[in-house]
Amino acid sequence: MEMPLDMPAVLEGILSRFCRDVGVEERHVTVSWDYFRPGHYRVGGAAGDIFDARKHQILVELLVPDFNGKGTVAGMMKSLEKALAASTGLPEGCIFIHCRYAHSDMVMEGTEIVRW
Repeated sequence: MEMPLDMPAVLEGILSRFCRDVGVEERHVTVSWDYFRPGHYRVGGAAGDIFDARKHQILVELLVPDFNGKGTVAGMMKSLEKALAASTGLPEGCIFIHCRYAHSDMVMEGTEIVRW
C-alpha cells in the first residue's frame, strides 16, 4: 500500500534540508523514491503486506564520494534521516540507511568519467 504523499514536495523537502545541513549544492545530489509492492519484501521476519511505521519501512541507499570520512558520512546519514522524517511525518526510527562509497574513476555522469 502506498503512502498518500505529495511526492514532489517530499523530494524537494528531503533535497533542500539535506543540502542545507551538509553544505552541498543541490546540483550534486539526486533523490529518488520507489515503493515495494505488498508481499514483495520481508522485514523483521514478517511479510511486508501493510505499512507499519514501527518497522524499517523506508530503505535508503546513500552513495557518497570516497573522500568523505566516516564522521562526515555519519553526519550525512543523520541529516538524511531527519530530512526524511520531516518531509514524510514518519518517525526517525523507521528509516534504514545504507551508505556506499563511490570511487574516483568508477562513476560516469553524462558522458564523462568523474575523477576527484
